[in-house]
Amino acid sequence: MDGRIQRTVFEWVAAWAGAPYVDMITEAGPDGILARREPVEPYRGMHARLGIAVNVHGAKRVVVVGHEDCAGNPVDKAAHFEHIREGVRVVKQWYPDVEAAGIYVSLDGRVERVV
Repeated sequence: MDGRIQRTVFEWVAAWAGAPYVDMITEAGPDGILARREPVEPYRGMHARLGIAVNVHGAKRVVVVGHEDCAGNPVDKAAHFEHIREGVRVVKQWYPDVEAAGIYVSLDGRVERVV
């Protein structure tokens, strides 16, 4: 949900997916929510919104994002990387046929592919 990284994420995902538009499912600390599977309501909400993206909009690729200085998941970079990896595993459990990636975004706009 952090506006400091939204443009970077959109541009990276659009280029990676070869898509003219990108559905964005935002929560504060999404990598942590997916990895911990809590809080329950945001976790369920992310699952439901991803279902719309995949089943209604036809999304074939999904990206789990973590970023520097995240207030919603205030952990160090190494923990973000692990949360991103686990978040990708969760997405693949929900939708085995989608291609899933994970990225970490620095506030200076650098994108590191984690998965």
